[in-house]
Amino acid sequence: MAKPELKAAVAKLCSVRKATLGSVTKMLRDHHRDDSEKSLEVRKRNKANAISENVRLAKIRAEGVDVAQETDLCSAAGLKVQMKARSHHKGSTLAYLKAQFHARVKGRGWKYPSTGIEYRSEGTKKIVMKKPGVNEVEYLRGLVEHMIEADLQSDHAAEAVTAISAVRRYARISPLHTSQWSIDEQRRLNTHYDELCMPKDDTLLLELLEKYKGSILYDFDDSSRPKRSYKVLDVQYDNKGGSAYWEATCVEVRINSKGVWSVPDEFYVRAGSERVVNPKGLWGVILVCLKDPENPAYKPYADEYILAHEQREAARHVENN
Repeated sequence: MAKPELKAAVAKLCSVRKATLGSVTKMLRDHHRDDSEKSLEVRKRNKANAISENVRLAKIRAEGVDVAQETDLCSAAGLKVQMKARSHHKGSTLAYLKAQFHARVKGRGWKYPSTGIEYRSEGTKKIVMKKPGVNEVEYLRGLVEHMIEADLQSDHAAEAVTAISAVRRYARISPLHTSQWSIDEQRRLNTHYDELCMPKDDTLLLELLEKYKGSILYDFDDSSRPKRSYKVLDVQYDNKGGSAYWEATCVEVRINSKGVWSVPDEFYVRAGSERVVNPKGLWGVILVCLKDPENPAYKPYADEYILAHEQREAARHVENN
């Protein structure tokens, strides 16, 4: 190959190589820019998800404390009658004992320094509700009995937990090691902290309690058993099979010698001076289905039973007069 031709070939090769390098460089820069943008989007999304999750968990903790605070504390006699009434159902017994435990420890924040190692974790030394190899019901019953005895000897007033003190605050570390975002968030939270931490009554529950608690129902459409009348003792939340709902919890009532609808003695369980309605005699009527929490579905059953009772009462008065 002649020298001029060689120079031209080399120049052409260098030109092609330079163009290729430029194209590759541009491609890498484009990828780098896209990666940076996507990384920023991911960080923003992860931060938003973290905030949402923290809010969700804080709400669950606050609701748990609120429920525990609202749980009535039983006496020794009250515990005895509740255990007798629930003896047929282990799940109900455990639920009651755990509620009594949480009412003291989580709801009121009481401490039990006199509680022995038999009720404490071997590792953390904290009071625990369950130990391996020990009958769970008997263990919890003994623990709650111990707490009831300790309550009589202790003044817990100074240890009471409030709705505000029960909610965890952001961790406080040096501002030099805290992002500006965290500092701003904490400042905004502190501005409305007390207001945000106060528990709010469920408006739907208040509506249902006002309407149904104490009402008399006549179960006229159950062909599998004799028709009976019931009184609504309370409105309770439940979640079975993934279906959440509010129900009217009822017990059978009959007309007594004074012509008043009352709960027969046979439906009570007694222990000393304490008595409680036997859970076996309870009957539930669904009031509102919460499958879609934003659109609660009201059910007509209780209203139909109330109307049936009112019609029977009107007929009875006409007959008696």
